[in-house]
Amino acid sequence: MESKDKNKHEVVRHILTEFLSLHKLRATRERFEILDAIYNINGHFTNDQLQDYLENVCKFRVSRATVYNTLNLFMDARLVVCHNCSVPPQYERALFVDPHFHLICTECKSMTEMKNSLIGESLKLVDTKRFKAAYHMLYVYGLCAKCALRKKREMKKLDKL
Repeated sequence: MESKDKNKHEVVRHILTEFLSLHKLRATRERFEILDAIYNINGHFTNDQLQDYLENVCKFRVSRATVYNTLNLFMDARLVVCHNCSVPPQYERALFVDPHFHLICTECKSMTEMKNSLIGESLKLVDTKRFKAAYHMLYVYGLCAKCALRKKREMKKLDKL
């Protein structure tokens, strides 16, 4: 692990430790293994993808219920963000994320991440007095190429009737 990545892991581990202590929760090995896995994954992941990553990459077995409950705990600690607008819901780490936005298909509910450094720069220009932003999410809704093509074909069929 690179020094920069190691520092990120130390920061998020510290945040989790403080959160657990504040809420009088146990600091279990499972919670820290799941946290490390999440902060090693680049981009979005589902509950099942995280489970597979833990088992196949980290060689760490944990129940699906534990992964699900831990993700909810991490959302409360503001270490993970859930995108409920996609099916199935997708998660991503809340800290140390490059500026990006999400394209969400209103038909199939797929979500695509688009990286764009201008988003972060634009938000710096917005005057947010008396408000300290922790992170931001931008969603753009529309039709993915596959659904748009299907709609176009359906419209052609209707025109022929």
